[in-house]
Amino acid sequence: MKSKEAFKPIEEKHEKLIQKAIEIMKNVEDPKHSLSHVEAVVNYTKEILETGIKANQEVCLIVAYWHDVGRVVQEKGHAGISAEMLQEEMRNLRL
Repeated sequence: MKSKEAFKPIEEKHEKLIQKAIEIMKNVEDPKHSLSHVEAVVNYTKEILETGIKANQEVCLIVAYWHDVGRVVQEKGHAGISAEMLQEEMRNLRL
């Protein structure tokens, strides 16, 4: 089993992208979908990835950070908005 430190290179590589998601999530007022919720999802994602499941770890971690970002725009249908916002931010960072 990996240490959560094993994910540090991914988080460092995508620091700007992750920090952008964190900054946006600070504006979400729903306590069930706040920044602490995102942090919990990231930790659960790391636990799942530690099991050795075959998955793209970079994609899984980035999606964990960004999955609720669209809630700043609207609650219903936020998943698609989150994906669009992530895509736009990735373009801005030339990723």
